[in-house]
Amino acid sequence: MRTRLNKFLSLCGVAARRKSDILIQNGEVSVNGVLEIKPQTLINPDKDIVRCNGQILAPQIFEYYIMNKPRFCLTSMSRTEKKKTILDYLPNTDIKIFPIGRLDFDTEGLLLFTNDGEFAHKISHPSFMITKTYICHLNGKVSQALICLLYTSPSPRDATLSRMPSSA
Repeated sequence: MRTRLNKFLSLCGVAARRKSDILIQNGEVSVNGVLEIKPQTLINPDKDIVRCNGQILAPQIFEYYIMNKPRFCLTSMSRTEKKKTILDYLPNTDIKIFPIGRLDFDTEGLLLFTNDGEFAHKISHPSFMITKTYICHLNGKVSQALICLLYTSPSPRDATLSRMPSSA
């Protein structure tokens, strides 16, 4: 099966496709010992030997993780944060994984992590219409006008409200 060179670099974890384009155009990538400067060049990953800066590339193995993110934890992959981050809970791995989406600091809930950019895109991009459910517990009162607005929001960009079954 043939694939574009820039996509292959992305699958190998070298860089995202746009950055892979730059690496290729800068002459840092060769195919079967020949310098290649066109990102759209088609290669056969099973037969062709692709190198980036002299290192032979192979597609990475995709990994998937789930986490119940605790409250008061940042959804950040930065090691320079002063507050506790999701990195404090993830396993040590040489593979660069990233969260699909985020949750606010003071919320808890499911986070997905992967190194599979295509999967992450399909899960998070609105065009794929993946339904996500959020449950919110409130202290205090909410006005009837706000509740009516949430039930009747005309646009997916506006908040919508569904009544959850009570857990009696």
